[in-house]
Amino acid sequence: MRLRIIIFLTILTFCVFGCGQDDHIIGNSTARLNIEFHLAPGAAIPNINRIDITVSAPDMDKPISFPPIERKDIDYEGKTAKSKANVPIGKDRRFYATAFDENNVAIFNGFTNVDITPDKDTTVLIEFSQQIIIGIQPNQNQLKVGDEYTLDIHINDVLELFAFTCELEFDENLLTPVGATPGEFFGSKDDILFIEDSTFPKRQQNHLSLMITRKAGAAGVLGSGVAFQVTFKAISKGSTSITLLRNSMLKLTSPDFKQIEDSRIIIEPSVPVKIEQILS
Repeated sequence: MRLRIIIFLTILTFCVFGCGQDDHIIGNSTARLNIEFHLAPGAAIPNINRIDITVSAPDMDKPISFPPIERKDIDYEGKTAKSKANVPIGKDRRFYATAFDENNVAIFNGFTNVDITPDKDTTVLIEFSQQIIIGIQPNQNQLKVGDEYTLDIHINDVLELFAFTCELEFDENLLTPVGATPGEFFGSKDDILFIEDSTFPKRQQNHLSLMITRKAGAAGVLGSGVAFQVTFKAISKGSTSITLLRNSMLKLTSPDFKQIEDSRIIIEPSVPVKIEQILS
């Protein structure tokens, strides 16, 4: 049965026939599987050197790793790669794929959940996500001394995100942090843990650190949305900027506690802030 996860506007297709290790499966029944990889809409065609695939499920004691699909097996003109595999029959099989470039850097991830039946020629579609974009967007343009200034920290095109930590840099001579709240991207307050250090006695001057994580046992989130809303108060006239720092504080972590490769993350430019004096 052909399973379609999404309608793709720009498609890069890799056709793979499965071949896995059965020694970690409860039960011995397997089925032949076709896997097709599609590039997310708008993403440029990359120079893929290899594709790694794993499959996990509640009735497996650990994930199965498929033999890597090497560059020699990828037909760039036809945009296809072919291999062979057998996949354990059962429900809720999660297929996770990572594509690497010639420098062994992960450039795309993709995953999907499917039920595998004894039917032959079952097809699964996995979308390769483009690079993750993180940025800050102010909710107002005019600002005067005494005003509060709110901005969103948004994240686009992410897969299996479990935790996110980051750090903002700003000028405390002009702005003071009032507080931060989690956005809706990670779920409701019952689903997450959230920390912001605006009131910490040892907070680093001109910096604000933020952390949000799903609770233990929860699945990661995917897609795009607002991770945090942060509010500052304008305390003096002047011009400055608020910057999302790309440093050791910036981390995106998957549910298996692996950090998402830094090379996949694009940070948008700083947000300029102009504060005017209150007009009498």
